Amino acid sequence: MADSTARDRDALADRELEQASGGMSIDEIRDLTDSYRNFLEQASNAAETASGLLKDQAQRL
Repeated sequence: MADSTARDRDALADRELEQASGGMSIDEIRDLTDSYRNFLEQASNAAETASGLLKDQAQRL
């Protein structure tokens, strides 16, 4: 009984999240979150690379 109550509660929470997200499913939200996280990591890496290049150029001047 407790398992079915927990499943019902989880299913309700999933439906509420889907409605609040404009109809996106949980998997779509996870995929979007993963994509955004990857984008931020790539941007951070690019910024570190650019910073290193600028420091090298500044030392040469």
